[in-house]
Amino acid sequence: MKYTTLSISILLTLFVFSMSCASASDSSILSYGITNNIYNILNVLFKNNNIDIDVLHHIVRKFAHGFEYTMLAISWFFTVREWNGSLAKVLVIGILIAGMDETIQLFAINRGPSIVDVLLFDFLPFALTSYLLWLIFNKRKEVKMEASILTELKNNEISSKEAYKKLYKNKNKKQMQVFSRAHFIKFKIIIPEKKGVNRLLSFVFLIPFPIIFLKIILLLVKIDKYSDDIPLSKREIMDLISHKGIKIHVNSHSGEKILIKTI
Repeated sequence: MKYTTLSISILLTLFVFSMSCASASDSSILSYGITNNIYNILNVLFKNNNIDIDVLHHIVRKFAHGFEYTMLAISWFFTVREWNGSLAKVLVIGILIAGMDETIQLFAINRGPSIVDVLLFDFLPFALTSYLLWLIFNKRKEVKMEASILTELKNNEISSKEAYKKLYKNKNKKQMQVFSRAHFIKFKIIIPEKKGVNRLLSFVFLIPFPIIFLKIILLLVKIDKYSDDIPLSKREIMDLISHKGIKIHVNSHSGEKILIKTI
């Protein structure tokens, strides 16, 4: 299924590119033929109308742009979804195709690129369609965490892998994230009876910290071996903070609280 959707998306993209390779006269002949058919239908439905065929022709050409990129969005959305990609990757593909599509027109006779077409008539319908599909197919399902499963895990009656499968058995495997990886990490530290210090810490950690900087720091710290204090290797820590939506709550015996969240 992965390669089928990918093949369809590539063929549709090549078709759109081929339309941009046509000369201005050939493109106009094709679009005028469609416009004349629509004009004749409108004349039958609305007699004595004042429809300007040139204005209608312009509308048809712009609508064709939007229709092409709506179809591309549908195809590429399901392709990226099959490959477990993110919505951001779909949008990147859309803007790249739109830019390449208009650039191709530089080499077509009497045609040229238009930034308005790229943003308004190409990428905009692509982005709107992709976002609509994301809303439709990405409805979050509530995961019921049963106390009995957690109790079994605590008593070592089941493995962590078995517990995970039971807790998340209803999870939608094809759920698409906006971003597939985390890019920032948010810290919040609360020290009891230290209002001034807490305000300072809130100000210091007001802006999320780029994960790339934290990874650089981790590379300079030697924690490759397991220990009682840090039961994770450096590689496991870096992999953990790379996932979006991770939340870690630390409550010390003396009352300090630390919240770490990846976004």
